[in-house]
Amino acid sequence: IIICWNKSDAAASYELKIDLGGDAPETLTVEDKSATEKKAALSSEQINKITGTHKLIFSITSVDENEYLSVTDREAEIDLPLFAGKEKAGKNEYVLIYNARHFKNISDKTLNYKLIDDITLTSWTSLEGYNGIFEGNGKTITFSLNEPTYGIFKSTTADAIVKNITVEGNIVGKLDSFTGSDGNLDYYPVAGIVASNGGQIINCINNAAITGASSAKHIGGIAGKNLLGATIAESFNYGNIATSGPHAGGISGDNYGTILKCGNNAQIISSTSAVGGISGYSNNSSIYESYNTGFVKGTGSAGGISGNCAGACVITDCFNAG
Repeated sequence: IIICWNKSDAAASYELKIDLGGDAPETLTVEDKSATEKKAALSSEQINKITGTHKLIFSITSVDENEYLSVTDREAEIDLPLFAGKEKAGKNEYVLIYNARHFKNISDKTLNYKLIDDITLTSWTSLEGYNGIFEGNGKTITFSLNEPTYGIFKSTTADAIVKNITVEGNIVGKLDSFTGSDGNLDYYPVAGIVASNGGQIINCINNAAITGASSAKHIGGIAGKNLLGATIAESFNYGNIATSGPHAGGISGDNYGTILKCGNNAQIISSTSAVGGISGYSNNSSIYESYNTGFVKGTGSAGGISGNCAGACVITDCFNAG
């Protein structure tokens, strides 16, 4: 992005202050030369910091050797790039996400994405049917919403991999009911990372406090539901979970797949049943080498590892100290 302005005969230099949406404007100093028109270029790093959508706010101050001469405030409508470029890592190519604006621009759910910096979400529509690799890169996504949500992802497919993300803030679950295949009323799951996990979740951390909506079920720190064939590995929950509905777990509200080397370190409290430190409800599933140190409370079917086990439920090399 190039910003141009007319030269002032009295100016020795110019200060260009650019509002990138942070705590303070960034300042560029442009030395006055003989050209009639002055120019300043924003670096790609500065452009990536712009949190607005299509408006750049800036001021130009002309300066002589002793004092400021004049200040001119301007606004410009600009076309900002959808993302921060691409990066090749091995056989995978990642679209780079630097800020919340980039994150909200995700529309192609088959592409791979990589988070480059911590971001805060003040509004968010959870991604549904994600089918790529999301590389969190050890960065943090903070929820600061005034609205309910399902989590970062509403659902992922069998080929999806979500890894290396930390979630902070507060999550209020979205109440979304539907009639299940058995004809009974059911609710869409809610979690810090993936509401309904069909793929792999690896090395993710939830620090966000999660509150389930009234009567909702399938609430988990990492996943609301871990589906058949899906895996959650080396992921940890530190965010307290409170709900009035059943099927609440520190790692997953429901587990139909595999949970491996995970841990819950927070309170899991429900006013109904099927409440567990790792999984609230487990059915034809496996939990290996996982632990719970959090307080678990329910009116029935509450357990340190799994609140309720049905079918061929395997729990191996796990411990509870909650």
